[in-house]
Amino acid sequence: METIERIKQDIIVILLWFIEKLDKRLSHPVQQALSILKSGELSDTDLTAAIEDKIKQMTAGVSGDPLIIETQAYLRLMGFPIGSFGPNQNGIDAKYGDATREALGLFERMHQIEPTGEITPTATLALLEKQAYNGANFRQLVKEAWERGVRPDIGKAVSKAAFVNVIYYYAVIDEFDSKVPAAVTTAQAILESGYGQSVPVDVNTKQYSYNLFGIKGTGPAGSVNSWTREETSSGIWEPQLARFKAFHSFEESIKGHSQFFYDNLKRYGAAFQTNNPKDFAREIARAGYATDSKYADKLIYLIDYWGLV
Repeated sequence: METIERIKQDIIVILLWFIEKLDKRLSHPVQQALSILKSGELSDTDLTAAIEDKIKQMTAGVSGDPLIIETQAYLRLMGFPIGSFGPNQNGIDAKYGDATREALGLFERMHQIEPTGEITPTATLALLEKQAYNGANFRQLVKEAWERGVRPDIGKAVSKAAFVNVIYYYAVIDEFDSKVPAAVTTAQAILESGYGQSVPVDVNTKQYSYNLFGIKGTGPAGSVNSWTREETSSGIWEPQLARFKAFHSFEESIKGHSQFFYDNLKRYGAAFQTNNPKDFAREIARAGYATDSKYADKLIYLIDYWGLV
């Protein structure tokens, strides 16, 4: 029996090793699990206990509805963007707010379950628990959902949490190919578009650009002329009419955003030398991506606020 358990553990180690090689930006809990397994010290029972201990640490000091706390713990463990609320600043606060509701809804859509807006112990919560204890992480689940044909929809007028969850989903898919950190892509989309509420629209034709990142020029759907604000060398923000790229969808906008870095690789190449999203943000800001002198700080704040790392 001990030999069989050891073989099972070795297989898991090998699988996690391949995952690690494919994606250097694994969620922190999965990295911890990988380290534990590599040590060869834990049985399946011990590993379950280790996960339970981690959940205890994550939920320490949180009181309220146990169903909500459990849901938030599983979502956080797997790396869903549920925010930095609660006493431990990890999104676990026993409140069923927009951040938790939208993350749970995305989890359900990824598993092709019709979102109800409610926590169902015998369906969604049971699946959350199973995935969490199987060591699943957000990136893995996104990839599997994408291969099943899951394409979360996002309208032009949605809540901040809904915007973050869906943009993060598509940013992760893009990251597999582009290596542009999904956390940075999402934070930039938030900052540049005001959670999708300030996307450039042509002042004359009213064409909607789907441009989440304020990238100037001509895109797949042409361009739009729209007002923006730029910070001058003296630190004064002034209005300016500029020509922005237009896209056919937000997904296309995300791909265009990553392509922009490669089109200007000489300028932004240093950013690709790091696996740390926050350092990536610092490098593109240092290279002059935006005129805002606080640009990197703002991106890092959003990454931390939504728990994107």
